Amino acid sequence: MGYLKNGVQLAKLANFLSPGSARNINENPQSQPSQLENIGKFLGFAKNMGGLGDSQLFKAEDLNQGKGFGQVLTTLLSLGMNAQQNFGKQGLNTDSLMQIARMAASSGAFGNCLSCLGKK
Repeated sequence: MGYLKNGVQLAKLANFLSPGSARNINENPQSQPSQLENIGKFLGFAKNMGGLGDSQLFKAEDLNQGKGFGQVLTTLLSLGMNAQQNFGKQGLNTDSLMQIARMAASSGAFGNCLSCLGKK
């Protein structure tokens, strides 16, 4: 979440998928308004060009404040699953993701991660 908080990488992702779709990215945003502007460019791209609905989009303020990890993940996964169709770019291979998830679940990796965090 910290890596995405200022919106720079998200805006760059939009430009990777569709060059020029996120113009005038603030590469070194120091203020919250400039960070939110970068995030807004990505969200506008995801909605208008990526075809995501409001229910698939996270809220810029949530990401900027370090909240809503699940919704941020939903947005990125939804965009990734449609990348080939919408942008002609290699997106997420859902079969591979499911295989990795099954392997992690059967090996107890999720439980080990939660134990490391002190949660069960």
